[in-house]
Amino acid sequence: MREQLLLRERQEDGAVVLTVGGELDIVTGEQLDRRLSGLAAAGHSRVLVDATGLTFCDAYGVRALTRARVRARTQGGWLRLVGVRPRVRRTLTLLALTEFLPMFDTLAEALSDPGFATAPTGATASGT
Repeated sequence: MREQLLLRERQEDGAVVLTVGGELDIVTGEQLDRRLSGLAAAGHSRVLVDATGLTFCDAYGVRALTRARVRARTQGGWLRLVGVRPRVRRTLTLLALTEFLPMFDTLAEALSDPGFATAPTGATASGT
């Protein structure tokens, strides 16, 4: 049986919040990549990934997140992670991705970060 990620999205203060739950691995990484690619194709350049329910992330999950960050930056926006659990945070730290994929403890912190206002959705200016 194929594992599924829990993926839910909503709009909040000019950004898309994508809630991700479960394990992000070789089986489910493509599912997240497709969803994030679809958001970019729809013009959403500010994406917050709520990872509070994400229990595991391997190289395939990291690939999906880094590809999404590149797409967001290309559109003048950003991708930020919220509520990253210690196990996933350790993976990103070991891969030296903590600056490339900024992490915040709460959604409020991510939305209030000074870089938030630098590039509205669809703009071409570079943001955080």
